[in-house]
Amino acid sequence: MNQRNIRILVSMMCCIIFAFLRSFKSSSPGITIQREITAAHHQERKLADGCYHVFLDVGSNIGMHARFLLEPSLYRNAGIARSFFNTHFGPEELRDNRDFCIFSFEPNPSHLQRHEEMR
Repeated sequence: MNQRNIRILVSMMCCIIFAFLRSFKSSSPGITIQREITAAHHQERKLADGCYHVFLDVGSNIGMHARFLLEPSLYRNAGIARSFFNTHFGPEELRDNRDFCIFSFEPNPSHLQRHEEMR
């Protein structure tokens, strides 16, 4: 892959992430009031509504980090990932997978089928 293609790919990923992050509701009081007024008219559901934790896996390859988070008992040797998730999301035995929304971004089309299977 040449430098030009890499720059295009990185730019596309930044745009996707920016659009994704804009889909979250703001916690700013002024914006919240406006959104409540707007919500009364539209009743639209945002992508991450109901998620207590959101994990963004950017450049996720085949999606193993999501599995390390949701199924830690299957990956006893994934010490670094398990330590990270324990620090940021709490101990494995206390986590409830229903609290998580995981969004994986992988621009490599060779991994598309694997991501489709994990939906």
